[in-house]
Amino acid sequence: MTVGSEIEAMVLTERDQLRAQRFPRPRLGPDDGLLRVELAGICHTDVDILDGSFASPLPLIMGHEIVGRIEDVGPNAARAWAVQPGDRVAVEPMAGCGVCRYCVSGNNRFCGDAVGYGTSTSANASRTCSGPTHR
Repeated sequence: MTVGSEIEAMVLTERDQLRAQRFPRPRLGPDDGLLRVELAGICHTDVDILDGSFASPLPLIMGHEIVGRIEDVGPNAARAWAVQPGDRVAVEPMAGCGVCRYCVSGNNRFCGDAVGYGTSTSANASRTCSGPTHR
């Protein structure tokens, strides 16, 4: 939840240990967006991360299957994706480099530089999430 200039998230601090923490509200760049999370799915990957059988960096804000409303968006991102604050969007959990043959053909999951939100980088088990709208 956004609390003034803070956001709140559940953070996996160590194996099987989730803790509520507050963070400064992220400053957005021109290619970034801030999403108010409405729904977050839980799948077996989340269970594997929680119990340590899927190696992820800690601490980690888990979650990679989300839908929410845009709370704020940078001008480049708004133009590129034709979105504005208040729009409901689903988040692609894998962000590729955007220039390799896989990304250019729409297969960013195979990108050698792909980042997985909520698996290899913190993201979505919070009431808000932010980050680049492309990579």
